[in-house]
Amino acid sequence: MKKSITRNIVIAVAVVAISGFGSTAFAGRGMGHGGSGKYNGGDSGDAGGPGQYHGACMGYGSNKQLDSETVKKLNAEREKFYNGTGDVRKKLFQKDLELRSELAKDTPDAKKAESIQKEISDLESVFARKRIAHMIEMKKINPDFRPGHGGKGRRGCGRSGNR
Repeated sequence: MKKSITRNIVIAVAVVAISGFGSTAFAGRGMGHGGSGKYNGGDSGDAGGPGQYHGACMGYGSNKQLDSETVKKLNAEREKFYNGTGDVRKKLFQKDLELRSELAKDTPDAKKAESIQKEISDLESVFARKRIAHMIEMKKINPDFRPGHGGKGRRGCGRSGNR
């Protein structure tokens, strides 16, 4: 009896820990670099937001210093995307936990696990469509915008690449 309780507690703690660590990567606040702005725990919307004060590697995929108006527009669009995807991200996280919980059982229900995975796939599809729409809006604001790139052909800061 004690072994069963201990095993269940260990499994529950492991699921919570794995989900917690995994969620920070999955549900992170997005692209770019942050200074002390609201994307990094600060309370000022304009102070050191992503892409500011980073020279050629500004987080918005541009080799030129962006003017403050463009940075404000990019930050506003990024905030809109983040707020607009909160429900989807939360549901994804919950479904992932539900699936992990089902699979952690001694005899998982295959139909239930398959059903949960289908829901996860549907939610991921919704999120992907929203992400594409967001990238298109970012590109309208800054034509040099390249998601995941520090600049033209460069893969992030400090890494050599095609220049």
